[in-house]
Amino acid sequence: MARSKAHENLHTFSPILYDTLVHLDLMPYRELSTPAALKAALHSDDRLLIDATERAYHRSQDDATQREHDSGKKTAYV
Repeated sequence: MARSKAHENLHTFSPILYDTLVHLDLMPYRELSTPAALKAALHSDDRLLIDATERAYHRSQDDATQREHDSGKKTAYV
C-alpha cells in the first residue's frame, strides 16, 4: 500500500474505530497518572496493546539540535 493511501485510510477509518471502541466499552486507557494506576490497568485485563507506529521526524537544520534528537537509526528506507 502506498504511503499516501495508508495516510488517507488512517484519517478515514480512525474515527470509525474510535466510535466503535467507545460504543463497545473497549476503549483502551490513554492516560495513567501514577505508576500505581499503570499497575492496576495491567492487572485488570488479559491483553496489552502497544501502538508502536513510527513516523518520519523532521529534524532541525542546527547540527547541535540534530545530535540531541538523533535516534541512531540509519534510514527509513532500504
